[in-house]
Amino acid sequence: MSRRQKEILGLLLIAFSVLSFISLFGHDITESPNGLPENYQANNYLGFFGVWISHYHYMLLGYTSIIFPLMGFYFGYLLFSDKNIKSNIYLIGYVFLIGVFISVFISYLANIFRMDFLNNYFSGFIGFSLFTFLNHFLGFIGSTVLIFICFVLLITFMFKISIYDLFNSI
Repeated sequence: MSRRQKEILGLLLIAFSVLSFISLFGHDITESPNGLPENYQANNYLGFFGVWISHYHYMLLGYTSIIFPLMGFYFGYLLFSDKNIKSNIYLIGYVFLIGVFISVFISYLANIFRMDFLNNYFSGFIGFSLFTFLNHFLGFIGSTVLIFICFVLLITFMFKISIYDLFNSI
């Protein structure tokens, strides 16, 4: 891909990410893009486009879907500035994994405190589905242990901490 093509694609990704970010802040949980009449005045800052984008973002990961515009903005910046994408792919992967982990953890908390609105609005489809699978497959205690281990592994990978050295120093 030529430098000019990377700049154009990067600018388009940055623009779409900024618009997605704005639409997420204008999200109204009472608005669904399916079944809105033509003369309906959307409450989102970006109109019907914002309703569509924010609805499907929240449907996927709930409130942690803020990571999608952040990842898109960063990826667009990397393309626009012609920086090496391969050396920065770990950061994008970590941000995505943190978002998925938080979504699953919110669903875990919703299960503990029996708050269905947390599953419906905060954790999204991905978090709810992953936690439901873990909970049915491993049970509550097994899913608690696995979520804790995933948290520890995520932190140790991000900050390059040796688990062996950590336990050896105790």
